[in-house]
Amino acid sequence: MKKNGDKACIEMTRRSAPLMMSIALLFTLISTLPACHAPGTDPSFARIYGGMPVPDGGFAAVVAVAIGDEPYPFCTGVLVSPTAVLTAGHCVTVQSQVDDYDANARRHRPSDLRVYVGNALRESGEHQRFSVRQVHLHPMLRASPIGYADYAILELSEPVAGVAPVRMVLDNAARIQALRRGQATLIGFGYRESSLSGEKYAVTTKLRSLNTAEVLVGGNGQDTCTGDSGGPALVPQEPGKLALLGIASRGLNLACGDGTVVELTSAAACWLSGLRALEDGPTSIAELAGFCPREGKRYADEELAATSFERLCHAPAAHPDQRASIAAIMQAMDTAHCETAAVRLQASNHLNLDGLNLRDLSPLAGLTHLRYLSLKGNAIRDLSSLRTLTNLVSLEVEGNDIRDVFPLPELVAKGLKIRGLKRQNWNHLDTMFRRHCRAMKAGMIDSETEHTVRALLWHASSDDCDSANARLLMRTRLNLAGRGLSRVGSLTDFTNLEHLDLQDNPLVDITPLSSLENLESLDLRDTKVVDTAPLDALVASGLHIWR
Repeated sequence: MKKNGDKACIEMTRRSAPLMMSIALLFTLISTLPACHAPGTDPSFARIYGGMPVPDGGFAAVVAVAIGDEPYPFCTGVLVSPTAVLTAGHCVTVQSQVDDYDANARRHRPSDLRVYVGNALRESGEHQRFSVRQVHLHPMLRASPIGYADYAILELSEPVAGVAPVRMVLDNAARIQALRRGQATLIGFGYRESSLSGEKYAVTTKLRSLNTAEVLVGGNGQDTCTGDSGGPALVPQEPGKLALLGIASRGLNLACGDGTVVELTSAAACWLSGLRALEDGPTSIAELAGFCPREGKRYADEELAATSFERLCHAPAAHPDQRASIAAIMQAMDTAHCETAAVRLQASNHLNLDGLNLRDLSPLAGLTHLRYLSLKGNAIRDLSSLRTLTNLVSLEVEGNDIRDVFPLPELVAKGLKIRGLKRQNWNHLDTMFRRHCRAMKAGMIDSETEHTVRALLWHASSDDCDSANARLLMRTRLNLAGRGLSRVGSLTDFTNLEHLDLQDNPLVDITPLSSLENLESLDLRDTKVVDTAPLDALVASGLHIWR
């Protein structure tokens, strides 16, 4: 993050350079999305690097955010309704130092902010300038972890006419599909390599990794930078149309060029559903509200306050999931007696309940002495029953089914560290490798495929299927030379690969590689491959095969 002089507005470094996507295609997509201001940032904020100037009228919904009549925008934003601009939360806070901000930080006064619609701020006329009526900041905004809940809505004093707001990508399947395609378009009014901010630029670059709250876009000189914070990351969702995957929050590193961390719109959906300014947008309030956590039984504060494990253990009318959790916990405590289990649960402030298939956490609500709790590998969807554990400092939740990306806000504000929240079962990209790996763990796979899976696990430096899958999805190069591989079906979903070395393997069939649309070089020397016809389409697109 960087700060712009005495403006004290936090920014994140951002740049982007185009992938080898045809300029004609990019401009075709530009022409289908209405033009809007792309908020920039201070001269220290994120800017588009390596991009192209947007043609007049292009990306009309991307707007610039500036202070009063200043000629340079300090952030970028995107219209999500005629009267609502989504931007980064840090853009509207005023800080005395770079990491000094949260939801209670002093904000820019709405009357000081201006939103500009057009392609160049300095050329915008009075009719393209809009005042801000109200600023809505996500209540969970935090500087640490950096960029946490980095969202704000600028509610305009009057609607923007003639510009269609952008629809948001919410559904998990749509986000996973975006990752499979592997590209996103970043747009902003920020600094570029050789000039100041104020003009709208766009770049199409790599979409590298995805979790429940964020996505990493760009790198290798393809990035956003100063002035682009709050600008959109757009992905194709329908033929000829782009949708809003998220907004630029911060750089992967302080210097521009290493990649942009984009906050997903889906992670803010529940909060956005409560803002009336979005009622006329293309994403309905009902769709947004559908992302509010509602799964599992919710308990009132009074119920949890009166809860003790021993009392619940003896209760005959407990909820079925509650009963199942009690039984699993008693098994973990190695006892069939409620009193003994209760004593053992109180014996330490550390508790490990991994892998018990827990769904209902209310039996733990009375364990207020706990400081460290591990719940990895269960079936948990809702953490709210843990809100009574006010002494908790560490909570491990990897491998569950938690959809709420900002759970237990009161405890987090007091210092609770929730680990593994971004690694939930529902959010994993179900690649062929992951399926093969899980089948191997269950002893249900042929020896040749198992050999390939083990080679990939070695390359990923992990014996865990999900961890290896996540790492391999980000690889652009993979050297599997001399590994004795006869099958490559496990590679079929690793579409980020650009360079693949398979030389000196007893490989015959390369058909599974036909899905690797970004592949630039493939080494098949000293293999048994005779027929390369399955890759003809890739060769026509520039793939070089070494034989």
